[in-house]
Amino acid sequence: MWCSENNLRTLDVAKNTNLKELGCVKNHLTSLNLENNTNLNVNAFNASNQTRTITITSPLSYSYTVNFADIDANIDPNKIQNLQGAGLDATNRAFTNVIPGTDITYNYIIPRLKNMDVTITVKGAVATATPPPATSTTPPPATSTTPPPTIIPPQTGDESNLALYILLISMSLVVVSAVYIKAKKR
Repeated sequence: MWCSENNLRTLDVAKNTNLKELGCVKNHLTSLNLENNTNLNVNAFNASNQTRTITITSPLSYSYTVNFADIDANIDPNKIQNLQGAGLDATNRAFTNVIPGTDITYNYIIPRLKNMDVTITVKGAVATATPPPATSTTPPPATSTTPPPTIIPPQTGDESNLALYILLISMSLVVVSAVYIKAKKR
């Protein structure tokens, strides 16, 4: 079965137990279950270059949590390997610390066969009072988890105890003067 470059978001071949070849390159798959396909030949399987674009439509935040159900409910967190661009919360079945503009990439483990490489492009959009209607290419909005960190710029001077600083400088000058005078007398 060859179904490359068909914009597929899901592929269920579980009942095709006699399947021997599968080519599904350059689609939008984020998971693939081939456990029932024991006749599939490793040399006749290719599921590389899977891409998906998601748009987070909620108030701007530093990072988000994106539930697997918002992308693909069949994603198995135990099959995700070499994850980059996000964290993984296997218990809650979600990507964490997702930042719009940063791609999420991972290898999806397919036992006995080659792993499937996946790239999820994350776009951000500010939510409006009336959000635009959902389209087939835009998943439901992700949930915000963390507000942006408060950044405190470094302070270059502390003027709260100015009298103390003047006193310390004066005492230092007295000590330096005394040492100089004593050294000159010798």
